[in-house]
Amino acid sequence: MTQDSLTPLHDRLKAIDEQIEALTKERHEVMGAVEVFNRYVQPQEANKVVVAKAARKSAAGAPRPENIPTIWEMTEEVLKSSPNGTMTIDEIVCDIAETWWPGVVKPQIAPTIYNFAKPTDGRLDKPSKGTFRLRKNEKPSDDKLGGKTSEGSLFETQAKGREAVPGGGP
Repeated sequence: MTQDSLTPLHDRLKAIDEQIEALTKERHEVMGAVEVFNRYVQPQEANKVVVAKAARKSAAGAPRPENIPTIWEMTEEVLKSSPNGTMTIDEIVCDIAETWWPGVVKPQIAPTIYNFAKPTDGRLDKPSKGTFRLRKNEKPSDDKLGGKTSEGSLFETQAKGREAVPGGGP
């Protein structure tokens, strides 16, 4: 094959790349419009938009790429960058897909994110149905032990000023 016979192929690849770039730009614009729309519509209307978007995707989703942050780190970063500090699960998944994990679908990571909002984990709050926000830092407390809020008494030892020795003797 000569260079002349490859020219149409190179031209087609260039056209495809331009289309991908244009579609990516349009996707970002549409996602911005959906985000704004969801802020001002009744909850049941907003859910219809999100469900329609989620139904188009494959149920399997893309495999997890190597060297990306943990689901918690990604969720935390996305919520920190949110203008009002709260996001729906669909918005979190969409931002994670755009930033770290292209092709991820809700069933792959949503259960883990919901677990972050359980009282036993406590990393996220759910201020209203369907939204999440980072939990505010609280002072360490001995509530689970029946005590009052402390400045770290869980970590202090009773052997102040003494060196611990094997066997626990004096």
